[in-house]
Amino acid sequence: MGRITSGESVLIDRLPYGEQPKRDPIERETLRDHLMVSHNADDALILGVGGYLGAAANEAEERGGIALIRQKRRQYIGCEEYPVAGKSFALLYGPVSAITVVKYLDSSDAEQTYPSTSYRYSNGDIYFKLGPPTLADGPNAIWVDYETGFGDTPTEVPAMWQNIVMQLAFRKYELRGESPGDASMAWERMIDRQIVIAGGSRRG
Repeated sequence: MGRITSGESVLIDRLPYGEQPKRDPIERETLRDHLMVSHNADDALILGVGGYLGAAANEAEERGGIALIRQKRRQYIGCEEYPVAGKSFALLYGPVSAITVVKYLDSSDAEQTYPSTSYRYSNGDIYFKLGPPTLADGPNAIWVDYETGFGDTPTEVPAMWQNIVMQLAFRKYELRGESPGDASMAWERMIDRQIVIAGGSRRG
């Protein structure tokens, strides 16, 4: 059985879904303690929109192929890599909790739903029992909508991943406006090793 590992995964939304502020993968006071910050003068830098906590969480997810707090994602499969019988396709972000729908564009560019009886999910992969009908030309002819993440609250995010987020946030906060210097490569290797040990894919 062949396994396809390329593709593009895009974020649809994070908990709580909709327009509400999104949940952090670690408690804010825990990060404050890690940064040794007892004042609130830097709250916008650390915790605000575009702040170091959000940036660190996004970086950990991207580098590890991991979703921390539960989120909806869409993964595209190009027509040059379309599923055929006996092929499986790796979803790029885990852990996956549910496959919402698999859709495709037919040769008339009309959106169609791929029957749920024609595929199954197992251990990070979608296994296609049958290939789809003739597809539209070009990229993104097939896509998978799915939910992924460790849970709904920081307490459900494994400690190793919380620690990685805190280290990334600490480095962004401490080195703001400065060059990382020669120690950067050694630090990056250390973070890469932690990502692998935590079960991530060390992408990016």
